[in-house]
Amino acid sequence: LRAQGRGDGAGSWLGQENPGFINHNQRNWNKSIGGTDVAHHLAFNYQWELPFGEGRRWLSSGGLANQLIGGWVINGITTLQSGLPLAIRSRRNTLGNFGGTQMPFSTGISSVTDGNSKQRYRQWFNPAAFEQPAAYTYGNVGPFLPSNRGPGYQQWDISILKNFPITERVRLQFRGELFNAFNQVNFRAPVGTALQFGRANFGRITSTEAARIIQFGLKLYY
Repeated sequence: LRAQGRGDGAGSWLGQENPGFINHNQRNWNKSIGGTDVAHHLAFNYQWELPFGEGRRWLSSGGLANQLIGGWVINGITTLQSGLPLAIRSRRNTLGNFGGTQMPFSTGISSVTDGNSKQRYRQWFNPAAFEQPAAYTYGNVGPFLPSNRGPGYQQWDISILKNFPITERVRLQFRGELFNAFNQVNFRAPVGTALQFGRANFGRITSTEAARIIQFGLKLYY
């Protein structure tokens, strides 16, 4: 995805940082990947009927064993996704041009710090990759960084259910649901002043997505 203009409308609606115009007289400077560009996304769902109970491979004779062990079903949805683009800017605007966004200069050093997300959350950007432009000078970093994206996302939502037949028409269903079943830590991207080069908290991540949630339910079908 490529975006040109004040910002990606969908990205703004989704909470993505909007860098604004770099130079109102040079709109082509805002050509960049879009704020909602996702390089990799995999989502799949699955269902497994456990092979126990009446009509199945094991414990198929019915009776109490079937009521307790038979008929269990496991299903779920798994989502794996790479991070969204990040938009940084300079803390101080020294342009004096009554508008426009001051970007830092790139030093040619990679802005990606070493390690995985858990090792990088205190400093997502390498400060040595940027420097403050001189007064009345535009920085050359684009609206969104092309090679340093936000943290990836991994979510396993799993449900376990069993139907208890009461009569031919009536059955009771038990359901247990686990959202983020393995309690995977999904860091959110840096926001606000953490995206301003020159701030003490530049590149610091301060929040995560929701931890594991477990809920149970009973449903009567009749």
